[in-house]
Amino acid sequence: MIEFKLKEFFVSDNTSLFLWLGTFALIIITFLLAFYKISSAPSSVALHYNVLVGVDLLGDKTRLYLVPTIAGIIAGINLLIALLLLRGNKFLRIVLAASSLLSAVVALWALLLLFKVN
Repeated sequence: MIEFKLKEFFVSDNTSLFLWLGTFALIIITFLLAFYKISSAPSSVALHYNVLVGVDLLGDKTRLYLVPTIAGIIAGINLLIALLLLRGNKFLRIVLAASSLLSAVVALWALLLLFKVN
């Protein structure tokens, strides 16, 4: 039953399919970049940077996984809401998919900026 709903959800709307595929691709890329950075980083890395102060939070390098994890949680919650609106408003489903893509882009950008600081 759930496969049918997922197929109906993604096949009926090409725009949301494109946005969701982009979202999950960016989250996977962000996870892979975090893994790459963790494998070559020292045990303590900068986790937060402020232009005025500089690095103001140092921590364990595995906490870099928190950035793509939060983007994944946001995308998962938005996907769940969009699935609940299966027969509902198509515009709202596209907005949910677009906001998930935006959160994935922001997470990737944040991770890349953290790489520049480290």
